[in-house]
Amino acid sequence: MPQNQHQNNEYYGVIGQIEADLGFATLTAIPAYRHAHLDYYNVLSFAFANNETDDQYSLEMRLTSKASGRFRWIVGGFGLEDKVHSATVTDNFNGSGTRPTFDQTTKSWAIFADGTFDIVPGLRALGGIRYTEDKKTATGLQTNLAGTGGFIALNGDRKFTATNFRAGLQYDVTPSTMVYATYATGYHAGGFFFANLVNPGDTNTYNPERIKAITLGVKSKLLDNRLTIDLEAFRWKLTDQQATLTTVDVFGNLYFKTLNAGNALNQGIELDAQFRPVRNTMLGAKISYLDAKFEQFAYVQAIPVQPQFACTATGVAPVITVDCGGKRPPQAPEWSINLNAEQTIEMGGGSNLVVGATAHYQSTTLVGFNYLADDYQAPVWTEDAQITFNPDGKRWSVGAFVTNLTDRTVKMNASHNGNVQAFQLRPPRVIGARASFNF
Repeated sequence: MPQNQHQNNEYYGVIGQIEADLGFATLTAIPAYRHAHLDYYNVLSFAFANNETDDQYSLEMRLTSKASGRFRWIVGGFGLEDKVHSATVTDNFNGSGTRPTFDQTTKSWAIFADGTFDIVPGLRALGGIRYTEDKKTATGLQTNLAGTGGFIALNGDRKFTATNFRAGLQYDVTPSTMVYATYATGYHAGGFFFANLVNPGDTNTYNPERIKAITLGVKSKLLDNRLTIDLEAFRWKLTDQQATLTTVDVFGNLYFKTLNAGNALNQGIELDAQFRPVRNTMLGAKISYLDAKFEQFAYVQAIPVQPQFACTATGVAPVITVDCGGKRPPQAPEWSINLNAEQTIEMGGGSNLVVGATAHYQSTTLVGFNYLADDYQAPVWTEDAQITFNPDGKRWSVGAFVTNLTDRTVKMNASHNGNVQAFQLRPPRVIGARASFNF
């Protein structure tokens, strides 16, 4: 294994918020800047080196009505410019690989309006609308590992637009219990990827994915607000869902292809409960059940599928059609459970000691698109713990923590390159200390 694996990533940014009281409403401006420089080299089933710089500028402006009155509203706009320069190297350890370099600029803007209207006491109607325009341009070049021959150009200029909305009702059954129902739509813009354009129908772009979401729920505060229970059922219908796969084109070039896989349906129920039995003790549980499947998920690849591949594959290389319709998507466990407990110990003079623990459970989870037996993470529990001392005045604090207490090996992502299979794992047990200061 290469000895120069490293990760030297840099992130920084600044955000501000300016508010002005106009009498009838409040005007808010939120400018922001984000910078990232990624420099890392790691090994999966191939070696991957990345050097990337990202700069993002954004501004949100909104006008919010006063809280009084039967009708409360908010209107505003949002603008963003994101510039990316990326240079990567993929090494297959056999003399083959790719060197893609590209620049991409995204210019996005949106206008939106949202409101709440009191129909009668205790019954409210919600509504909102948003128009979004995303313009993306990309230029780049991909060549083989040696830098000779096999050039693939990337030149893209596309604009994506969408109008989305939400509508709903809220009803106060009692002063401490509310039921609600909402229907909303959304979208995620499309983009580009490197690919050889061989046939007239080939493309190196993918389209937006869209979602229609229905939500039904109840929120309750009981036992003098010491117990909070939120129960929600949801149904998400996705069309043209985007999926990124590692595959090989008809010339044998390895590339990451983003495609519109088809339609998916996610539906389930989620329970979130927080209980404070006594003043300094907090207990919590969040339990989720998810029924998820690809209703349609088909793509074409150039190399034969691996043995025991769970999806249907037809045709012969270099045109093999893969159909994973009806399968559960990656990273979508049927059951997820999160438990938390926190105890505050008063130590006199205003100081205290806070002791906490969390636990996470997930049922069997697919972590790779190849649907092989090794691509599944078995059901697993992981636990974290922390302790923090807060002195009188709260000007500073110090503490210790441990994550993945039992040092479980948990698969996070799977990758494949020919007959080589590799996994990205969640971090092992980590023990550390924290200190914070307030100025």
